[in-house]
Amino acid sequence: MRHNAIQVLLPLVNNSLIAKVEIEDLKFKSLNSIFVKNFRLITDGDTLAQFTELDLKIKLSELWDNKIVIRNISIKNPVIKLLRNPTDSIWNYERISEPSSDESVSGKTPIINIRNFLLQNGKFVYYDPFYKDSSLAFNPMNLELNNINLHIKSNLDLDNSNIYARVHKLTFYEKNTNLKVDSLKSAANFSQNFTKID
Repeated sequence: MRHNAIQVLLPLVNNSLIAKVEIEDLKFKSLNSIFVKNFRLITDGDTLAQFTELDLKIKLSELWDNKIVIRNISIKNPVIKLLRNPTDSIWNYERISEPSSDESVSGKTPIINIRNFLLQNGKFVYYDPFYKDSSLAFNPMNLELNNINLHIKSNLDLDNSNIYARVHKLTFYEKNTNLKVDSLKSAANFSQNFTKID
């Protein structure tokens, strides 16, 4: 049954994209819970994003109040690569879909409340071959972060410019600079009137 759902949904998604999406398994545990196994987003001849497992639990009752409440989201072994093509200078994420021609006025952005976000063993690559600045000790446009582990909670009210985030733990290793972060904790609150970072 699950594979039938994938066979129906994937062609619809891929027909609307320049990129290609691959999913091994998609399971709706309940109306509030979704599990995805082995996801890949392929574009410009390479994998832009992938993960082995995603487990998402939401609270549907808050949708009526224009709120998206994510009770728990867990992502295992995610890899994101943002690369600029050295031939035509186009970023790979610009080849996910065609530019939208919809000029209609968007409605109110929902408030997003993430109560528990857990990312395990992630990797992030960012590379712009056109960046040239020898005055810096390192190239900020050539980064490769490995072993990323993140535990965070946040509340995003973008229409009112109110953003709160608390990082319970962040660890990573940056290959090109040999920068290693073993355990970082912080809290940040941004609004129209003030900014606070602990």
